[in-house]
Amino acid sequence: MLETLKRNYQLTIILFVWLLVGVYINVKPYPTTILIPLTVLLFKAKNRYKEIFFGFLFMLAMSDSWSYSMFWTKDARNIYMLMLGVFYFFDRKNFNYPNKIFLLFVPFLIWTCITNFRNDDMANAFQKTMSYTLMLIIIPAYFQKLIIEEGASFLRDLVFFVAWLLLAGLILIPFNYDLVYLVERYRGVLGNPNGIGTFSFVFTTFFYILTQKFPHLFSKQEKLFVYALITVSLLMCESRNGLMSILLFLFFIRFYKISAFAGFAVFVITLVSFQLVSQNLTEIIKALGLSDVLRADSIESGSGRLVAWQFAWIEIQKNFFIGLGFDYDSQYFVRNAKMLSWLGHNGGIHNVFLGLWMCFGLIGVILFYQALLRLFFRLANRSFIAIPLLYALLFSTSYEAWLMGSLNPFTVYLIMSLVLLDYDHQFSTSKKSLVSVQ
Repeated sequence: MLETLKRNYQLTIILFVWLLVGVYINVKPYPTTILIPLTVLLFKAKNRYKEIFFGFLFMLAMSDSWSYSMFWTKDARNIYMLMLGVFYFFDRKNFNYPNKIFLLFVPFLIWTCITNFRNDDMANAFQKTMSYTLMLIIIPAYFQKLIIEEGASFLRDLVFFVAWLLLAGLILIPFNYDLVYLVERYRGVLGNPNGIGTFSFVFTTFFYILTQKFPHLFSKQEKLFVYALITVSLLMCESRNGLMSILLFLFFIRFYKISAFAGFAVFVITLVSFQLVSQNLTEIIKALGLSDVLRADSIESGSGRLVAWQFAWIEIQKNFFIGLGFDYDSQYFVRNAKMLSWLGHNGGIHNVFLGLWMCFGLIGVILFYQALLRLFFRLANRSFIAIPLLYALLFSTSYEAWLMGSLNPFTVYLIMSLVLLDYDHQFSTSKKSLVSVQ
């Protein structure tokens, strides 16, 4: 990890300056809305694409914070995203790489535009569509470019960049407890405990895929250190969803590594037995002595999620097939926050399937999931990891709605994982290339 700091000391200093200016000169117009774009333009002038990319990942992570002193990051990340898009579209010669992800989602994105016309906040809805579209275009483009041009050093720096983010939360505990804890649950440098749980899940899958593709990229000690950081963060945040998503991923990996038939057979058995396990889950957890870590007392109520899902289902009946456009779920839950709080739920819809249905109707749900499933089934022909990742993803998004967002710290790592799974011989043409195991 120290080698990453030494190799990227200028970027590290710049990121600290962004934070210091944003937190301590916190007035409107935020200085960071001027400072950050100027810095990014300077990076672009020198073709420092790695610094540009890492700066964006950093801004996504910081923008997840709930602290008032970090609100400036919301505006900064939007400007940053637009700048990445401008660089991409006006400098295509530097991004001449195929994007097999975006094209699959084009029908869904077109449908979101149609439903957005029914949204009360039409401008915001179209901004969300544009943001989602840009994310599906620019992240694969920048990620592929950096793998090809930077090779091993980029991939190592990326992993240790995330490791430093996880470590920063642990280091801050004795210095600013309230910053990294929320209602006695650890949240690190992110916004809430479930956020660090989801982040642990998407980063675990990304790191696992990376080490499978490039087994000699990290030493055994480095792998153990990264996994230890993830494990400590995951246990401290007490995120059941994050923990179960990772366990499902690792569980099905073992069987799909043997054969697709073995993996699917185990999946069917797991699905059949799920009902029996779920009915006795609280007792099982208590018997294992994990009541505190997994918050057994709130399992049956789903931490208020059942209330949210029932509330959403009633609203879905009113716009069953078409929906009311991007972000309608958030608008609806904000309008009914007092009633939901009285019923025992605070927050959003916590379910991608219902969120998509509320925003885009049944047609939107079909378009989104057909694109997602087609993508994963195609990737399954290239890697045994694809279907286990799909199972874990479906589970994670059944309890958290992060996949509906683009400018969050989670979706970007899923997209990079998908690019890695689709790794082919074109990357090996670089002089700094790595040898794939496939």
